[in-house]
Amino acid sequence: MVTLLFFLIRIDSLPPIPDLSQVLFPEPHLWMQPAEKRLSLSLHGGHNFSGECDFLYHNLDFYMDCDLQNDWDSIVTASGKVAYTIPLAGILIVPSANGFFYKRIDEYRFLAPHLDAIIQLPWSFLSSNVNAELWQINGLNYQEYRFSTDVVFDRIIYMPHFVVNGIYSGNNFEPTVTGKLHINHVHLSIGSLISRSFPSPIFRIQYLKPNLRFGARFMNGVLSQTLRQQFDPVLPLQYRISIPAESLKTSIELDCNFELNDQILSWRASYNSWHAKNTPSANFVINAMNDVEELKIYITLINSIRSNDMRLHNSLNVSYTWLDSSIAFIPRHAVYDTLLIIMGPVEISTSVTEYAQREGVTHALPAIFLIEPGFGYKYKGLTLFFKVYNATDEKDEIYDGYFLKGRQYAIGFKFNHDF
Repeated sequence: MVTLLFFLIRIDSLPPIPDLSQVLFPEPHLWMQPAEKRLSLSLHGGHNFSGECDFLYHNLDFYMDCDLQNDWDSIVTASGKVAYTIPLAGILIVPSANGFFYKRIDEYRFLAPHLDAIIQLPWSFLSSNVNAELWQINGLNYQEYRFSTDVVFDRIIYMPHFVVNGIYSGNNFEPTVTGKLHINHVHLSIGSLISRSFPSPIFRIQYLKPNLRFGARFMNGVLSQTLRQQFDPVLPLQYRISIPAESLKTSIELDCNFELNDQILSWRASYNSWHAKNTPSANFVINAMNDVEELKIYITLINSIRSNDMRLHNSLNVSYTWLDSSIAFIPRHAVYDTLLIIMGPVEISTSVTEYAQREGVTHALPAIFLIEPGFGYKYKGLTLFFKVYNATDEKDEIYDGYFLKGRQYAIGFKFNHDF
């Protein structure tokens, strides 16, 4: 290994990589984006309350939000992030921290200090990050750690790219090693989790161009994830650091994204045969279910139409899920559509959400259909808006023992300013 590194350092006559501005590079981000300067504020109150602040000024990025919901359950959430980019000669350092507070029945406090560094060497790009995930759940403390190191040999044809990442949790260390090649617009990767008694290979191929992106992935074996990666605040589940590990017999995924002007069509289809899949069980505790087969299809269609005095933006998302076993809260199909019409200072919006009938933890749950219209008026950087939640006044059971509370209203403002 030392001999190989010495050889790579010494060679300087090999051709450089193609102009990176002409190549869509999937990861990591090896250059700093142009700095923006902006301030965004929003606040609304009524049956629910929420506030949001997004501030970006040169190398400082700050974000925070809070949300008090009183719909099918009373929920208090708050989150925040702060990051500062430090560009130095040949190195880019980005320290950051993010966290959240979440309370329903259980109380979750989460803090994650994070450090990114990108180093440009004569023979490679080196990108590394380390992340500590500190939890307090109902007064009990838990800790998990993640790290990743990418080495891209950009002076060698096809840019050999090696990635080592790992998770430390519960006194267990689980590293993953991945090798990659970048051949013009084609990106290949193969890797595996290596801390288990059997390999967990992952193979992925991507074709990336500005208007067309296509990818295929195959994987099996144990999935290594932290609690943060599995945490879903939308569902009324009990999350603990001892969530069972998931493992796959076989997983095949295809995805495609096509863009033409302001029109985007994307789809993703996956087939998963699980050795063990985490599912909601009694008392909303997460347990592993064995031998599950799953087919998922996601389709997204985004349309944007512009004229002299009108702009229309529509985003339609459709999902279909087939399972050979009954798993709580997963609908066979779901539809989410948003529409925004801007005519001068007037903004008219609506969102439609539809879930098919689903299984619950103990019994079947009815289909859900929600409409949320809104109206806004913009003057310079200030927008005043009025919104109706659950306009059709649905009061069905959305989760076991949790019912929608009917129609709700909110009024608020949004402010945007670019420095």
